[in-house]
Amino acid sequence: MGGEIRISATRAGSGLTLAVWNEGIGFRDSDQSRLFRRVSWLEAPDFKGIKGTGLGLYNAWRIVQAHGGHLTADSEYGNWAEFKVELPGGQSEI
Repeated sequence: MGGEIRISATRAGSGLTLAVWNEGIGFRDSDQSRLFRRVSWLEAPDFKGIKGTGLGLYNAWRIVQAHGGHLTADSEYGNWAEFKVELPGGQSEI
């Protein structure tokens, strides 16, 4: 495997944005709507043989939603993918 991974955290007012970018397969624009579905796998040939339950991104999306945030994804298929979590601020320090 191998490849570059970038992780960042930024504050916007009282909120927080976390981003994870990785070099790798990514996903097609046509698959984006399926990323956060429960028990969903992507159909691209590059994903054949990769094992998983199809729950990881769905569970992450549900947790972020429960905290009033948003989880988004962007990609250039065949090159990279990036996932961003935007969380609202609260009364306590982040």
